[in-house]
Amino acid sequence: MNWKKTITEIQDATKMSQAAVGAAIGRSQAWVADIMSGRYDDVKWRDGEALRRLHDEKVGADTTPTKPHQEAA
Repeated sequence: MNWKKTITEIQDATKMSQAAVGAAIGRSQAWVADIMSGRYDDVKWRDGEALRRLHDEKVGADTTPTKPHQEAA
């Protein structure tokens, strides 16, 4: 999963700050910044599910980013 793209799409659709995204999923702004900077390319299952749910809610379920090696249906 491309978490940076997921967060970017949430922010583009909602104008949420990194702090707001972090608060919505129970993480800090610093954690979101680390994902965005590429420091972390993998996240815990709980965090990934929280990001996916937020993305579905704010952007739409049918636009959840695919894994880089997956083709969109």
